[in-house]
Amino acid sequence: MKTRIALLMAIFLAFAIALPVHARTTFTKHDKEFATKAARDNLLEIELGKVAEQQAQAPEVKEFGTMIATDHGKANDELKEIAQRKNLTLPAELGPKGRKKVDELKKETGAKFDRMFMKDMVKDHTSDVKAFKKAIPRIKDPELKTWAENTLSGMKQHLKKAKATAKLVKAEK
Repeated sequence: MKTRIALLMAIFLAFAIALPVHARTTFTKHDKEFATKAARDNLLEIELGKVAEQQAQAPEVKEFGTMIATDHGKANDELKEIAQRKNLTLPAELGPKGRKKVDELKKETGAKFDRMFMKDMVKDHTSDVKAFKKAIPRIKDPELKTWAENTLSGMKQHLKKAKATAKLVKAEK
């Protein structure tokens, strides 16, 4: 009887130890989808920001492009670290839609570029803020949830700055 109890306790202990380890190294389906989309969106913002750094006419638009490329680069690096710990490989390059968007923007120059870029930044950040607000309550992984909450705060700041810069270059809706 003592052997049986010791065996049951050993099995229970093994499961108790293994379960938290498993929970820490995987994402739910929703968490995976969220992280993957966030990584794709970050890659696009990084690329668009770099284009703005090179092609914008207004110094404020160039500055916004630099901020976007830097902040989204940092956010993506943090997300990659979390995903790596959870055994999830995130996209490393733009998909076809993102590449098309960047290529279309690269064709524009001067004030037209500034207006087009800033209008797109307001649209993208408005959409992203809404998407994050909707997704955060459903995120199960604590690390990913904290990252999303912190990133949402930064996106709100980007949106505010995007609106102000868009107004400056007359890119309002």
